[in-house]
Amino acid sequence: MSKNLFDARDDMKEAMGAAHREMKESLTGRKSSRKVELYEQMTPEMLDEIAEKYGPDATIEYVLAMEKEKMGHGDN
Repeated sequence: MSKNLFDARDDMKEAMGAAHREMKESLTGRKSSRKVELYEQMTPEMLDEIAEKYGPDATIEYVLAMEKEKMGHGDN
């Protein structure tokens, strides 16, 4: 059974994304995830909003998890 055009397009997007991540990792020498990229764009005000919504302990856990992942010790 052949794939339809949409499935083939999705497969191509996934393959291109994987290739992009692999090239980026080889050039920079570090792995990055979308979660870390979003974390790095956060402002202090955004962290304050997170702390208000989820509490300071959860915010600290989030920051520590993102810093750990940035260092390459996170679970992928």
